[in-house]
Amino acid sequence: DVSAAGPLQTGSGTWDFRLDGFTIGSGSTDADTFVYRLIGGTTDQSQSGVVGPGTFLTTGNGSQYGNSVAVQVKACKAYPEATLCSVDWSPSFPLGVPVNNSTPGGLQAVVVDDGGSPLNSPGYWTWGSLPSGAGYADVSTSCGPDDDPSTPNQCEVEGGVIGQDYPDLVVTVTANGTTYSRSYAWNQF
Repeated sequence: DVSAAGPLQTGSGTWDFRLDGFTIGSGSTDADTFVYRLIGGTTDQSQSGVVGPGTFLTTGNGSQYGNSVAVQVKACKAYPEATLCSVDWSPSFPLGVPVNNSTPGGLQAVVVDDGGSPLNSPGYWTWGSLPSGAGYADVSTSCGPDDDPSTPNQCEVEGGVIGQDYPDLVVTVTANGTTYSRSYAWNQF
């Protein structure tokens, strides 16, 4: 059996599952490390190196994100001469959906030249693509009270001092019954 937590934030915009512990079939506590592989979605099912409890479960290429995944483990025991691991993989243990609320593709903050003071000009956020994944229940954006949701790939902003009063763009991804948010400030772009 395994005990896992998460998804927990592991980086700027990423949330992964952590394997906190495991028990082996005989009930023995001899095993002290494990190898794992994530299965499901677009994962390549490659195995990790030998790791210990408290390890975040990821793939080298990020293929776990946006897909419902499960984990399989092999229990291992370290000896002075070598580390020995189970021959067979455990049954699969469902985890959920790891989340990568990645920066929208082509994200830009644009100031509109309306002939007035550039410090109080309207503007908009624009992007080409949002984070995607088959396991995401919803991906949405907002950028303040003047946002027009009928305009795809764009959020309108109105007046104020650029970099101070302009609202942040907030991208939310819903998965695992939870909303994961990431904000972008106007003066970052």
